[in-house]
Amino acid sequence: MSPLSTLKRRSLRTNDQKPQKRSKLSMSTTSPMSPNPSKAPITLDSPPNPLKSRTRAALNLIYANSLSSTQFTQQYIPTSSQRFTAKDGHSTYTCTFKRTQDVTPEEKEACFQIIRETSRRDYEANAEQGWDDERKRGEMGEEGMKFLLVKKAEANKQDENSSQILGFTSFTLEMDPDNQIPQLYVYEIHLLPSARSLGLGRHLMSLNEVIARELELEKVILTVFTCNTKAEGLYRRLGYGVDEQSPKERVLRSGKVVRPKYLILSKALS
Repeated sequence: MSPLSTLKRRSLRTNDQKPQKRSKLSMSTTSPMSPNPSKAPITLDSPPNPLKSRTRAALNLIYANSLSSTQFTQQYIPTSSQRFTAKDGHSTYTCTFKRTQDVTPEEKEACFQIIRETSRRDYEANAEQGWDDERKRGEMGEEGMKFLLVKKAEANKQDENSSQILGFTSFTLEMDPDNQIPQLYVYEIHLLPSARSLGLGRHLMSLNEVIARELELEKVILTVFTCNTKAEGLYRRLGYGVDEQSPKERVLRSGKVVRPKYLILSKALS
């Protein structure tokens, strides 16, 4: 499988687009709701109010962003999803959740090298700002960034902790900066060649959706280069469509349709 590359829309901004401020949710504020707000009992005496639902989801975001890696895993990552058996029925992998501040320098460097290996050329050819090592490293360490790290399952836990990272997905839980919709934004999803065509990409995306649904978010959103046809095809098979904020196709005077260099895809969860 080709690299499942996603990237932030602000890193691909065209010259005529103005910077959009991303909504920041406090990392230290806890929700006034129950210990697991997304699972609090709700009684509806009238049809659901979208505004109230959105407010509840926003509180869920604040609560989830305040949790430690261990607490987040316990509440939002199903135990059954923390291990994955590949399509061959033999190879087993682990998916470990970590906040960016809990990812070790060695793990973060491994993730960076995976991005560089699988997607640098796509960035150089399609992103307005091209590829920049330091900018990408800085993005990976941004406040609120979360990771799901893929490793080969080992019989010994100590061996597993030190084993090679084969892939990962990173995401944030946020309010959309343009329309204030609560969402899970997938920043990256990458697999080394040895970990492709095993169902791991689909599994990571399914975990992203599980988390978003538990938090009652309205959608999962991501960006993909249109040259990465395999990744785009996977996302579309998983139910992702072109988001309203995505760049549009252009029709030339000759009638030729020119696709944008990247698309913003999203999947509604309501």
